[in-house]
Amino acid sequence: MGRGHQKGPAGATLQPRSRRESVFLICTLLIAGFFLWRVCQFKNTQQPQTVWVSTTFPRSHAHNSVADEEDDSTRVVTELVIDNGRDGRGFRQPHGKQLDTPGRKLNDPDRSAATVGEGKGDNLENNPKPLDTSSNSKPADKSLATAGDRAQEAADLDRSSLGIPRGDVSNTSRSDNLAKQKSGDRDPWTLPGLEEELSSGTALGSTTKLGTTQKQDVAKVEKLLNQDKPVSNQLAVTEGSSLGTSQQTALQKTPKIPADFDWQTYLLYHPELKDEGVVSEETARHHYLSRGRAEGYVYRRLRVVLRYTACTGLINQQYSHIAAFALAAVLGAELVLPPAVKRDSFAKYFSMDKTQNEVSWTPDHLDTLLDTEKIIRFWKDRGLTVHRTPELLPFPDLTQPEKAFPLYPQPAIDSTLVTSVSDVYLQNLDMPELIEKARTAVIHHAMAILKADPDREVDYIVLDFPCTFFMLRALSNLRVVTEVAKSLEFSSKIHQLADRVIHGMTNGGMEEYNAVHLRIERDARDWSQIMGGEAVVWHGYVQAMRQAGFTGDLVLYVASGLLTYGANEDMAHIVKTLKEFGLCSAVHYKEMYIPESEISDLNSEQKALLDFLVLSRGRGFVGFGSSTFSFYLREYRVLNGVPRSSSVLVDASVIGTDPLFNSAGTVI
Repeated sequence: MGRGHQKGPAGATLQPRSRRESVFLICTLLIAGFFLWRVCQFKNTQQPQTVWVSTTFPRSHAHNSVADEEDDSTRVVTELVIDNGRDGRGFRQPHGKQLDTPGRKLNDPDRSAATVGEGKGDNLENNPKPLDTSSNSKPADKSLATAGDRAQEAADLDRSSLGIPRGDVSNTSRSDNLAKQKSGDRDPWTLPGLEEELSSGTALGSTTKLGTTQKQDVAKVEKLLNQDKPVSNQLAVTEGSSLGTSQQTALQKTPKIPADFDWQTYLLYHPELKDEGVVSEETARHHYLSRGRAEGYVYRRLRVVLRYTACTGLINQQYSHIAAFALAAVLGAELVLPPAVKRDSFAKYFSMDKTQNEVSWTPDHLDTLLDTEKIIRFWKDRGLTVHRTPELLPFPDLTQPEKAFPLYPQPAIDSTLVTSVSDVYLQNLDMPELIEKARTAVIHHAMAILKADPDREVDYIVLDFPCTFFMLRALSNLRVVTEVAKSLEFSSKIHQLADRVIHGMTNGGMEEYNAVHLRIERDARDWSQIMGGEAVVWHGYVQAMRQAGFTGDLVLYVASGLLTYGANEDMAHIVKTLKEFGLCSAVHYKEMYIPESEISDLNSEQKALLDFLVLSRGRGFVGFGSSTFSFYLREYRVLNGVPRSSSVLVDASVIGTDPLFNSAGTVI
């Protein structure tokens, strides 16, 4: 045999080993020996046992999807881990979260249970992410399960010595939970009492290390964990959780999306949400659950019942109705008709200054001036509910029309559901401005109610206005205003009286007549003074009648309050003057055709309406430029097909009402 071969015990031939194989074998033996030594050292070393309670309040999901019952946007998870390693280094921390602050023992004299979570771990950007509790979540760390198995018996003994019954932390069995961790399943549960912790910034990513002999401090933690106060945010509980009575009660009160939630109405009533990115059904639902419900946001359409006051003279009341009806039509609101108003006499001076005012205003039934039945039917066919006037008294003071809110009782109305809009009298507001005022008042009132009691049923809001005279700039929505003006038909009774006057004055309709509204009564003396005196006013009337084509071959119907208080001498002078100027063949007035017994049954505004209806059918008409009666009469004639050019108003621009009248008084 050669030198390189040797015989083994059985006669086998042994091959020489290479140097590389020898080195590998030696290294393997050294590594194995090192690990064996470490294992023995670990088993033989007595380590202190420590109970770790880790409380985590995960942040909401970053996306805007709405959390459902199985996946709420916030979860509260508490885990109990037995640490058999010094300072928690003997194994990894609970699955799904890394503790960003070192463990702290409750027997630390400088920090009590009330300060849990202070420090870097409380910053939102440093908080652990929400745990994945879905069925496909990753298994728990094996090292955690192994540590739990080794220390379970010792932990139970230690917990009993501290006065903590087995499985009573947060009303959940920890041994069951550790078993689920071992199998890779997590069991998050509802933890009451965190709302107060969150307010002090203590529940975010905090970890508490409990010494084995600190009974008093452990009791504090147990009390904190078992408070009977539900978390204000949405709570989620997965299968297998063990809930106490207080937690079950909290879950029953967990807010959910109402069955009648209308996301489009939600955005319509709260347009500011669009600036926050709430633009879809999903984001609207999410906003309601996370914030809207707590702040009283309105999520369904409300019935709006609009009430208002119609104030002072006949046509001022008519303009009040037009503005209120136009707003109700645009809002789709229900409307309560106000009482009519009558004055005691045209002979008295009317002023907003109580010290100078002589006129007394009292309420009357609205059907004395308007055909309420026709009006109600007209708007019912168009989907608008109009309610009759509930009561006449009490009635507001019309010397302060801007504060003249409805005062009549309405037993069917819940007084807590009534709100109001002020600062509208004579404001000449564009329709969008008026809508926004109404929307703001309704929504804010409803929100205040719902914020105080989110479960309260708010089916309607009553929206009260003071006198609505010239509240609306008619030109901002003329189409609606025209429709409203046409619908507000005057009393059929007064129409019949007007027919009798016209029939007698025109020989059964065979002749024509001209018409003039002489606004020279005592209650118009302010205008006369502003214009320079009665002579100036009379000169303006003569010019206007000539411009309208008045001639001496037609009779002239004169409407004036002079005859209502027996100013016969003044009227006789007027008739003489008109004839001398060749403006008429004769002067007629209602008292010539309606017996005194019938006229005396009419109130002041009914008498004015009778004149109004007769004037509206004259061939030509002349009125006073600063009188709403004259201005609306011209509009009314156009509504009924009479050319606008046939009506001429005395120039009263010096009084300064023309811009307002043109803007708020035009109806067609």
